[in-house]
Amino acid sequence: MLSGTYRHTIDSANRFVIPSDMRFQLPGETFYIGKAVGCLGVFSKDYTDNLLQQIAAIGGPMATIMDRNVAIVGRHIFADMVATKSDKQFRTPLTPELKRYAGIENELVIVGCGEYAELWSPARWETYLKENESDENVLASGTALLAFLSGKPKGQANAGVSQTGPA
Repeated sequence: MLSGTYRHTIDSANRFVIPSDMRFQLPGETFYIGKAVGCLGVFSKDYTDNLLQQIAAIGGPMATIMDRNVAIVGRHIFADMVATKSDKQFRTPLTPELKRYAGIENELVIVGCGEYAELWSPARWETYLKENESDENVLASGTALLAFLSGKPKGQANAGVSQTGPA
């Protein structure tokens, strides 16, 4: 499991060090870095294969080419994704395109998200925390996910949790 939050600098060769707690959690030598939403994702080969399969399963090979929404998501995820590995000092390169997309300059925040990790610019990470980490937002997101998983329309499943937060 990839967990924890770490801050690291980017060296002059556009490399960062994967934290020791995380570096052995990515199976295999090769892993992938690509776009997520507002940040970058660090994915194992298995996770990347699952992403590819889920996109293909939406409507098959034709949909991945012809359906505008499927194509947009596929391009977002895979167009700038790179297969990479760390060197003997655990330094991992970032491409200029990925750095630019994520707004990463000289420093980054590495965030464990269970099966994958995210790479954020410090400014975007702070903005994300301010906008999303309130108890109310976390509860609302959890409620929406429970409704999705139970197959009920949004708002019908509340898992016994008040929409306004804990009592």
